[in-house]
Amino acid sequence: GNGLGLQFLGHIERAAALLFVLDGAADCMAQLAQLRAELAAYDEQFESSLGKKPWAILLNKIDLAQASEQLANVQKNCPDAEIIAASCLENKYIAELQTFLLHLKNRYSAACEAEP
Repeated sequence: GNGLGLQFLGHIERAAALLFVLDGAADCMAQLAQLRAELAAYDEQFESSLGKKPWAILLNKIDLAQASEQLANVQKNCPDAEIIAASCLENKYIAELQTFLLHLKNRYSAACEAEP
């Protein structure tokens, strides 16, 4: 309820890419908008470029009925985003998630290693 936290945001500045984990049982577009707004506010306050980092979306709780609708909405509104869905409770799509995360790591690790 208090936002992401300045210490956490400072810590993730070292990351090459961000993965937004959205709750499939809630309004995912609102969650994403809030996260992006917090990053933009942090960037403005601390002259950072955190909000400009590459990002992807993990929609969790895909086992819930409303999550399929949320996934379709995110796909429609974020057509260029890399998106994956999973259910950590039911272990659905966890292997696919692992592959996806490895793909992101390989794709962006060179950028992270180049930073001092």
